[in-house]
Amino acid sequence: MNALQTNVSLRNFNTLRLCSNAAWFVAARSVDEVQECVHEARNRGLPLFTLGGGSNVILGPKLDALIVHMNILGTEIVEEAETYAIVRIGAGEVWHEAVLWAHREGYYGLENLALIPGSAGAAPVQNIGAYGAEVKHFIVQVNVVNSVSGECAQLSNEECEFGYRDSLFKRESGKHWVITSVDFRLSKVPVCNLEYPELKRILSDKPVTPSSILDAVIAIRTKKLPDPSDQPNVGSFFKNPIVSREHAKRLHDEHKRKSTRLNSSHDV
Repeated sequence: MNALQTNVSLRNFNTLRLCSNAAWFVAARSVDEVQECVHEARNRGLPLFTLGGGSNVILGPKLDALIVHMNILGTEIVEEAETYAIVRIGAGEVWHEAVLWAHREGYYGLENLALIPGSAGAAPVQNIGAYGAEVKHFIVQVNVVNSVSGECAQLSNEECEFGYRDSLFKRESGKHWVITSVDFRLSKVPVCNLEYPELKRILSDKPVTPSSILDAVIAIRTKKLPDPSDQPNVGSFFKNPIVSREHAKRLHDEHKRKSTRLNSSHDV
């Protein structure tokens, strides 16, 4: 295992650049090292928390825990057929770099999810989605370590219980899983997802290819979201509210009544 460090500043490990100190800290580079961290935390009576790219998190000034910075890198082909390939991406890989790698290698599907900040291991947790695509549609399985027992396991897509910006890993019943790598099924045949209206509009007079979609998504996101390395921010984290039709109608009617009263007052 990498050297166990004490009182480590996490300012460079979160995109808000918050001043935070970890009582104990390890950068884990392999599954074995993650398992060693589990045993170390258990022996010391410490809670264990994992940290990836550090976006979408707000760290307190002092974390009395063993913080495991997920640094498992690497990409490999697990299975390959004529029209698809299953690729395994290490949890510590930068998500955007993983998307670019897959695209360069001719494994398509992730282009709509380009430039989302964070690591590959964090992608299943939030079931990241953007521009008409969600990562759950590409995940075959998530490879994990139990943070209590240290045992390895593989969770199928169904077992991950993916929902809208949601998964098993965000719930109490799944928070003991430490993600070490993710297996994706990607197409070797070019696929183009133009479900998102803005993307469709931008490419309306251009050739539609995985490359043009990738470029368009990067351009859109660059305009909308500052680079965390230049301007500290938490990344894109919003979640659209989901309400019943009845609730939506009440909101619509109420807004319409208020607008009518406002317009009437202006006429006076």
